[in-house]
Amino acid sequence: MNSTDQMDELILKYIKGVADENERISVENWLSESPDNVRQFNALKSILDACSPSFEYDSIDVDKAYSDVIGKSSRSTRPFLFYFQRVAAVLFLPLVALSAFMAIRSWMGAKEQITPTQKLSVPFGAVSEFVLSDGSKVSLGSGSSLECPVMFDGKSRVVTLHGEALFNVSADASHPFIVNAGQMSVTAVGTEFTVNSYDRDSLSVVALKKGAVNVNFASRPGTCVKMEPNDILTFHKSNSDYDVVSDDSEKWYCWTTGRIVFAKDRFDAVLTRLEQLYNAEFCLDDPVIRSYLYRATFYNEPLDEIMNIIQMSLPVSFKRRLDQEEEGGRRKYDVVVLK
Repeated sequence: MNSTDQMDELILKYIKGVADENERISVENWLSESPDNVRQFNALKSILDACSPSFEYDSIDVDKAYSDVIGKSSRSTRPFLFYFQRVAAVLFLPLVALSAFMAIRSWMGAKEQITPTQKLSVPFGAVSEFVLSDGSKVSLGSGSSLECPVMFDGKSRVVTLHGEALFNVSADASHPFIVNAGQMSVTAVGTEFTVNSYDRDSLSVVALKKGAVNVNFASRPGTCVKMEPNDILTFHKSNSDYDVVSDDSEKWYCWTTGRIVFAKDRFDAVLTRLEQLYNAEFCLDDPVIRSYLYRATFYNEPLDEIMNIIQMSLPVSFKRRLDQEEEGGRRKYDVVVLK
């Protein structure tokens, strides 16, 4: 008999009130170990209480019950089957209780195989740091969320990202850390890197600060990109193409300290970045202005202030749309080119 069966037997004796002192202490210690044990105990007790009759099953005299049924059937106009069903129902109750107990045990056993998950979320305009169960640190960016197990207990440490995050992964070569972000999958064993992959954007970016990571793509089976420190990988969602450059990757990390750095970035990329950080939407059709290279550094400025600064350095004006319902509180702007 294994330990689970032994505990089941102790629980039944405890519920029936026939457990000795040592058995009672064992059950109560087991109950104090976790809330799941308490829930399991209460579920079993409820089932047994509901299914148990007010007499002991061992006291049933089957032969006498059968004789009584035969006797009643000879003195009554009711059919024999009526009385037999009543006795059968009484004898069937222990089977119902046993079946219910086994079903609960099976359900609890299956539940124990499921690892609880959690969703970590950060509102727009904020940055938060979390420590995962393996000691890895995650800084979640504006409007981002991370789904991960409450406890990592498998062969790999798998998380799912929507948005932007800086990962500082605890080293564990036997349990790789995997970030699923849209069509990309980033695998590391102990390193520091950022992933930028907002659902509504056309690009996803991985920037490696130190260590090494492998990047795979769902739309490019068999392709594995091995990145080195200061590598920046850009994945184009529309055609599954990608490119890797080695450059100063500071701008992909500085958001954790409240800074926004644009270093000769195309103006349409600048607008995309502001959309990510401030839950905004910009409409700009002019191809010349879209391709304009923009340099600037902002530190914790509100969006209105950033737009004012841009308007002073570029021939554009931001016009907020007030006649449209803004989904999820998102502010919408037309970027008007000044002639």
